Amino acid sequence: QTYKSNHRYKDDPKKYKTLLGGRTWGAALKKEKDRFYTTGIGKNEEPALRVLAHGEQTPSGSQNVRCFWVFDVKPDMTLKARWVAGGNTIESFGATSSTVMSMTSVRILFIQAQKDGQKILSGDLSNAYLHARTDQLVHTTLGKEWEADSGKTVIIVKAMYGLRTSGRRFHLYVEKSMYDMGWKPSRGDRDVWMRYNEESGLYDYVGFYVDDLLCIGKDPEKVIEELKEYFSFKIAGPPDRFLGMDIRTVNGVMFLSSRSYVTEVVRGLESSNLKWLDHLASLGTKENWIANRERKFPTERHEASLLKWNKAVAGSTRNQLRPANSPMGVDFAPRELEGEDAILLGADDIRLYQKYIGCLIWIIQLGRFQVCHATSTLGQFLSAPQAGHMKAVMVIFGYLKAHDDVPIGISAEKIDSLPEPLISQAAEMREAYPDAVESLDETGPVGHSEAAALTVFVDANHASEVSGRRSVTGVLVYLGSTMIKAFSKRQLSITASTHESEFIAMKAAVQEVMGLRYILRSMGWRIDKPTLVLGDNESVLTNSTQYDSMCKKKHVGIAYHLCREAFASGSCIYAHIPSNDNIADVLTKSLSGPKLNQLCERGVLRPHYHGKTDGERVAIKANKIRRRAGQQSKEAEKNRIWNREPKTAQTTSPATGSGE
Repeated sequence: QTYKSNHRYKDDPKKYKTLLGGRTWGAALKKEKDRFYTTGIGKNEEPALRVLAHGEQTPSGSQNVRCFWVFDVKPDMTLKARWVAGGNTIESFGATSSTVMSMTSVRILFIQAQKDGQKILSGDLSNAYLHARTDQLVHTTLGKEWEADSGKTVIIVKAMYGLRTSGRRFHLYVEKSMYDMGWKPSRGDRDVWMRYNEESGLYDYVGFYVDDLLCIGKDPEKVIEELKEYFSFKIAGPPDRFLGMDIRTVNGVMFLSSRSYVTEVVRGLESSNLKWLDHLASLGTKENWIANRERKFPTERHEASLLKWNKAVAGSTRNQLRPANSPMGVDFAPRELEGEDAILLGADDIRLYQKYIGCLIWIIQLGRFQVCHATSTLGQFLSAPQAGHMKAVMVIFGYLKAHDDVPIGISAEKIDSLPEPLISQAAEMREAYPDAVESLDETGPVGHSEAAALTVFVDANHASEVSGRRSVTGVLVYLGSTMIKAFSKRQLSITASTHESEFIAMKAAVQEVMGLRYILRSMGWRIDKPTLVLGDNESVLTNSTQYDSMCKKKHVGIAYHLCREAFASGSCIYAHIPSNDNIADVLTKSLSGPKLNQLCERGVLRPHYHGKTDGERVAIKANKIRRRAGQQSKEAEKNRIWNREPKTAQTTSPATGSGE
C-alpha cells in the first residue's frame, strides 16, 4: 500500500527496497495490535476490543464496520501501521469536534511564559483516542494478521480512529479529566486550560493539540506528574520540537523555526520525480554550467562545451525545485492563464495540488507569513486548478527551499522605533462617542500579570485582481516583538477607490484586535493600554482619529464608525507608517526578492543578530554571504561530478568522433 500510494517510491522500486532494508512491517503491526489489547489507558481499565465468546451473538442494534490498515513511512524512516475503522461504512450521527488549540494560542503561551519567567514543557500522549470510550455500538471481524483471534468477532469499546464521534469522545474525556483536577478552560480558546498557582501568583497552563500538549508554569514537572494519573504519555520534557516547529535557544532567546518541516516537505516533493519539477535545476543555468566547464577544461573548444551541455540536459533525470527569490512572480496573473498553462489538471494532479496547498497553509501556521499572499491566491483554485497554478506552487516551494530557515524570536519586549500615535483629538472623539466602551467579560478570570503589547500592521492592495478587480487585505499582528498571526484575504466586495479598500482593511484589523484582546484577558492577563494599529493610508487614519473628519462615502459607514468607536473607547490608537516600512505589504501583493527580503528582515527577530551592535551585524552578514558562496561552489562541484560521463571503451565523443 505504501509502495503504490507514495510518489516517492512508485517511480523507483529500488528506493522502497533500500528503505526497508532488512526490516518488515511485522513489528509495526504488532505494536499497533498491542494497543488494542492494552488495559489501563488513562482512567479506563478495559481494553479497546472485547472478543465475543464462541456462539455469542452481537448486541442488538450493533453495526458491522469495516476496519483496515494504513501504512506509511515517517520522516524519521520509522515504519508506521495504523488500524482504523471505516466510519463511512455505517450509519452514524452525533456531534463532531476536536481537541485543537490554535497556533495563535501556542505563540501567545510561549511569549507570556517568557515575560512572566515561567517554564515550558511539552508532552506527547500515547494512544490518544483510546483514552475514551466510544458511544457507537459497532463490531467487526478480525483478519488473519490478528493470529490467535483471527476470524473472531469483536465489539469496539474505545474511540478508535475513523469512527465519526471519536474526536468528540476524546474531547469530552479531556474535559472531564481536567475539571476533576481543578482546571478551567479559557473562554477564548477552550483547549487551553488554566489554574491559579498560589505559590507563583500566576496561572499555570495546559494546552492540548490532540495528542500533543504544552505545560507552562512555575513547576510544570509537578503538573505533568498529576496529568499522568489521567493520561498515558510517550514522552514529556523541555520542548525541542512541537507541531512541526523546531525550538532552539540562542543567546538566551527562544526561537521557533519551521526548517525541519519545510525540509521534509521539499525532500519528499523532489524525491517524487513529478513532471512539474525542473529537471535542469540540478545543472544550474546554461551560462554558469558552460563557464564552469571552460574553467575546468581550458583547452576545450566552446562548441564542445555546448555539446556537453546538450548531452547533460538530455540525460538529466534529477528533477528538483529551482530556488526562487520570491514566492510568486510580480506579473503572475492566476486568472489570466493562456496556452499550456491554462490546461486543467487531471484527478491525480488535483489531489496533489490540494495536498501541497494544505502543506503551505500549515507552513504559514508555523510562522512563514512570507508565503501567505501567494498561498491565499492559489488557494482560490482548489476545485479546478490549471497547469500554471501547479507551476506557481512549485515556485513557492522553490522559495522555501532557498529560504528554509526563517525563525521567529520569542520576545515580550515592545517593538522599538514605532511612529507616534495620532491622539491629538482623543478627548473630542470621546465626546462624539459617549457610549463607546470596550466590551469586557465581567465573569472572566482576574488578571495577575500584564499582557505584552499588541501591535498591528495593516495594508490593502486596491483592485489587484486583474479580472474581478477585487482588493486584498493584509493584517500582521505582533505580541511584544513576536509575530502571532498573519492573514491575507480577498475582499468580498469591489471597491471604487483606494480609500474604500484601505478602510475595509482597517475594519478587519480592528476586529482582529478586539478578538485578541478578549483572548488575552480570558487567559488571565491584564490589558490596560490601547493597541497600536499602523497603516499607510493617511485619509483613513484621519477619518479614524479626527473629530471633524466626515464620512463622505456613506457605503463605508460601518467601517468608519467601527474604527472611530474603537479609538474613542481606548481599544485602539492609530499611527501612520510609510508604505516602504509597512510589513503588511508582504501580505497584499507579490514583491520582488530584494523588496520582500527588506521587509521580512524587519518583521522577524533574527537569532544571529539578537543583542548585536550595527557593526557586528554587518560582520555577521558578510560572513553569511561568504559561507553561502562557499556552499554554492560546493554544490556546483557536486553537479559537475554528477553529470560527468562514465569512461568506457565504446564511448565516442560527439565533437571529435574519437573514444574517451
